[in-house]
Amino acid sequence: MQEHHGNGEHPESLERRRQVLVWRSLGALVLIGGATGLLRLAVDLLGDAPVRSLVYQLVLLALNALVGVFVLARLRSLRRR
Repeated sequence: MQEHHGNGEHPESLERRRQVLVWRSLGALVLIGGATGLLRLAVDLLGDAPVRSLVYQLVLLALNALVGVFVLARLRSLRRR
């Protein structure tokens, strides 16, 4: 058993709050990465880029979306506790 000191908040709830902040920050980074990827894809489409470049951008966007789904699922599970 762990004693807690300070503001009276239980250490488990403090740790959960820290985890939520970390996962929320990661979600923000995923959103920024997705927006940047969409912008780059649009520039490549307008700039007549090679097909390999477009496929590469689409794969990166798909991976970014998968990470985003994972982050959202983790945030939801942390909030339910």
